[in-house]
Amino acid sequence: MATAILANAAPTARAEDTNEAKPPPPPRTERKVFLFEGGRPIDFILAIDKHFRTRLGQILSIPSSLARTQVPKMKLATDKPEDALQVYNHLQDPMLGQWKYAGPTDDPAVLALIADKDVALTKSGARVKAMSIGGLSESSWKHLQRDVAVAQEAGASAADKMGGDRYEGSIRIQPESKILIASGSEGFIEMVESVVAAHRNNAQAAK
Repeated sequence: MATAILANAAPTARAEDTNEAKPPPPPRTERKVFLFEGGRPIDFILAIDKHFRTRLGQILSIPSSLARTQVPKMKLATDKPEDALQVYNHLQDPMLGQWKYAGPTDDPAVLALIADKDVALTKSGARVKAMSIGGLSESSWKHLQRDVAVAQEAGASAADKMGGDRYEGSIRIQPESKILIASGSEGFIEMVESVVAAHRNNAQAAK
């Protein structure tokens, strides 16, 4: 009878030893949710930097034709910044472009937003726009030209640091018709318009 009891107890003991030998299952790690509220491509990259503690903004290159593009909101459970870039690319929106990068996926050496060829063709090339400066005194025209040059230099400096095309172009004032003619890239034209608008506002405020 004692032999029978020992025989029944032996399998139980071996089963208990086997259970004790199994390592505990690893704790489940929940991936943090990357949430982007929408905005420009630069805002998208800065949101990635903040969430994943990366420094993609330091190597970022964005053409001026895509700098003001509106990226939709995004919600993604992941621990890899590459996944957020891939979701952006999977949107397949020609107006948003595609992210290209080289180097390790968690710390790329190059990161550039590439415009769609068809979109780039429609947005590239020089533009010409005439702007009225009749509300500005002739004595202020030199200051206007100087401010355009300063803004152009600031835009070039920002492009070097944050990526994007330089503001290339030139302006010419027609004294007889009191018209400023700006020719150049889209970004340059928009910059000139903002400077002219600022001078108009100052002139009105001085009256």
